[in-house]
Amino acid sequence: MVPHSHHRHRCAVTALVLSACIKGTVADAVLLSISFVTILKAVTIDMEQLHLQTLLRP
Repeated sequence: MVPHSHHRHRCAVTALVLSACIKGTVADAVLLSISFVTILKAVTIDMEQLHLQTLLRP
């Protein structure tokens, strides 16, 4: 009986570690996508400003 419960405990620990890794990966992915969108917005704003400057030039 004891080895069986020990095995189950090890499975639970493995599952916890796996879920923690997956959550960490998801958090990293979210952070990466947020920073990517921020950079994209900044680049788009720069491009629009450059476009406006070329349009306003005589």
